[in-house]
Amino acid sequence: MKESMSRQSKGEFPHFNSPADIRRLAAEQQLEARDHTSPADTGLSHASVVHELQVHQIELEMQNEELRRSQLNLETAYEKSVDLFDLAPIGYLTVGEKGLIQEANIRAAELLGVDRKALARRPLSQFILGQDQEIFYRHRKQIHETGVRQVCELRMLGKGGGLFWVRMETIAADGDDGASVLRVSLSDVTEQKNAETALALLANQYKIALEEVKTLRGLISICSSCKKIRINRHEWEEIESYVARHTEAKFSHGLCTDCIRKIYPEDAAAILSKRDEQKRVSP
Repeated sequence: MKESMSRQSKGEFPHFNSPADIRRLAAEQQLEARDHTSPADTGLSHASVVHELQVHQIELEMQNEELRRSQLNLETAYEKSVDLFDLAPIGYLTVGEKGLIQEANIRAAELLGVDRKALARRPLSQFILGQDQEIFYRHRKQIHETGVRQVCELRMLGKGGGLFWVRMETIAADGDDGASVLRVSLSDVTEQKNAETALALLANQYKIALEEVKTLRGLISICSSCKKIRINRHEWEEIESYVARHTEAKFSHGLCTDCIRKIYPEDAAAILSKRDEQKRVSP
């Protein structure tokens, strides 16, 4: 045994292929560090047994320490995952095959207006607006048929029966007991939906206003003599007033070339010449 230990200390066994080999070497090194007395007086066979037992004891101590650290790491990871689940700003649910809620985080309970414990064993469909049940049915059907993450938007019932819009994302997974479950996330998108509704209303109002403006491009009845526009069967309106009422246009008055020649036949040439000169001078 001394020879084996001596050969190891000289580096004649440099290769260790498993954690057990490494642990064995570490245990022997610890034992050597603990006791430098020679077992020769007790006989070679007895010394070997004692040595093996001592090494094995140290190996067990090392294994226990490794297990203790692993357990602490697992507990820490579990606590972090619980915190992430419970304190997430998005609602999370675990739903069983029959559509019953199995787990819910704090945010989900807040959205649905029900205590977390009271949510257990209640159907998720119970919180979905009747008019949107078909959306939820197709959502679940597509998950079971494809196994791929599905997304939809629907209305749910919250505290006091109040309605709110959610973006629902769902994936299929295996539960703790091996049964298939659905992991559901709920994001409140009510403000976004309200903004979309307001934007659609504005767009519709703009469309109506645009159509009203376009009526000026349609068939308008105008008097051949005074140029008034007929606004109904018996009423006529000055063209300036009519256009100003239906648009934001404003009028200024002047004389066209033909009217100048008609009204001022003798001075028309001079007037038109002066006007042309003013146009050339004006920037």
